Amino acid sequence: MPYEIIYQIQKATKNYAETFEIINDFLEFLELNNKDDVIKKFKDELKDLADKNGICPKCGCNLKLKTKPSYLAEAWGIPIYEDYVEYEYCDNCKWTSDED
Repeated sequence: MPYEIIYQIQKATKNYAETFEIINDFLEFLELNNKDDVIKKFKDELKDLADKNGICPKCGCNLKLKTKPSYLAEAWGIPIYEDYVEYEYCDNCKWTSDED
């Protein structure tokens, strides 16, 4: 995994000095912070990125809107539904906004 991350940063920057600076800054960040805090910060950043771009917070693929009936009540043993509600859905990993 470290190789893939370094490779992608190098590919994006096309500059070894900048790649080393980014990686060393990141390693310093990891050393100075609690592991759980770092994980939470990354998850929060991924969620923000996903929210801003309409992509799946789990895998990064594009989301689709789906609809489903909203359960209202039950009368004489028969479920009653009202308006349909929209939710986001990822075809790739099957994540839905209903999971939140």
